Amino acid sequence: MSSVKQGIRAAQTGMLINAGLAGIKLAAGIAGNTYALVADAVESGADVFSSMLVWGGLAVAAQPADERHPYGYGKAEAIAAAAVSLMLLGAAIGIGIEAVKEIRTPHLVPAPWTLAVEIRASPSRSTSPPASPTRECRWIRARWHQVEVPRAAAPATARPAT
Repeated sequence: MSSVKQGIRAAQTGMLINAGLAGIKLAAGIAGNTYALVADAVESGADVFSSMLVWGGLAVAAQPADERHPYGYGKAEAIAAAAVSLMLLGAAIGIGIEAVKEIRTPHLVPAPWTLAVEIRASPSRSTSPPASPTRECRWIRARWHQVEVPRAAAPATARPAT
């Protein structure tokens, strides 16, 4: 199987897994009264969208060269990666703004079982660097997710109401 097909297959698999995770996290977050799980569900939904961008970028990049593009469409993958990066930056800014607003508002303590849902619903991630450019988008997203989510979710699930 070619690296492009492997990349497309990984993007499709990631979309399905993240869609399932988004549903589980959203239901548990609403039932358990925890903003961290609801936010993580939204993030998993954003992962579905970014997987679609990666899938589209890989599909376009795999097209052969033609008269309009004599060097091929290889840069489509880099454009998809840039779009995913801008989406993550926008999400980070939005989360920061909302976090400042939410800190000022008292909330109920989340149900204790929601922490178990957060830990079990987070898929394992590879820490090895990308072996090819087709894996770069997924690897960058996974690194961001691996650093950002645990740091953000732990304090939010344990914060008492004031």
